[in-house]
Amino acid sequence: MVFQALGFVADKDILECICYDFNDTTMMELLRPSLEEAFVIQNQQVLHEIVNHALFFKLHLAVTQGLCVV
Repeated sequence: MVFQALGFVADKDILECICYDFNDTTMMELLRPSLEEAFVIQNQQVLHEIVNHALFFKLHLAVTQGLCVV
C-alpha cells in the first residue's frame, strides 16, 4: 500500500523497486503474500478511501476510549 500511495500501481513497477532480480525465486515468494493482499487496490482512489477509513476508525476508537480529544 505504501508504494501504491506513492503512485506505483502496477505490481511489476512495485517489484522493480524492491527486487532487482526477478529470477530470485526466494525473494519473489517472500513478496507474494503482500502482492496478493494488495490486489484489491487497483487505483489510488480506492487506496485513499481505505486509508481514510482506517484513520477515521482509529481516531474514533481513541476518542471513545478517552485517549484523544477532538
